[in-house]
Amino acid sequence: MSAQPNRKLSATLLLLLILAIPFMLMYYLSTDFYKRRAEQWQTSTTAVMGSTQKSRVNTDQVILKRDEMIDVGKTRLVYRGIENRMIQIDLYLLDLDPKESFRLKFSKKQAKKEISIGDDKYRLLSMNDRFLNLKIVSQFRTP
Repeated sequence: MSAQPNRKLSATLLLLLILAIPFMLMYYLSTDFYKRRAEQWQTSTTAVMGSTQKSRVNTDQVILKRDEMIDVGKTRLVYRGIENRMIQIDLYLLDLDPKESFRLKFSKKQAKKEISIGDDKYRLLSMNDRFLNLKIVSQFRTP
């Protein structure tokens, strides 16, 4: 017979908990602290998204946006996407002829190991249809 009061107490506590959680959540979402954090999160997310929308070269990696030109050393690269499971890049040799492109095609498996583009060596970090992220393994330096 002592199990009955425990059951009622447990049910009451469970009901209070179920009602208290949404109330506490609504209260937290209405505080100034939450609003400031939400604004900070939005501005930082916007800044990050804005910085990854373009091709760029860092000291150890290159991020190529599809159909956007970027100069890396003495070469210009343009990521053309994926066709027949092959990554396609247009290579412009700036010393030789900056207006003539050479189409390079390579598989994801090759790129994971190491690929040569111009005189530089790269390794694939990530890719999708819009972006290609390459790690710079070595760059040709003239003395």
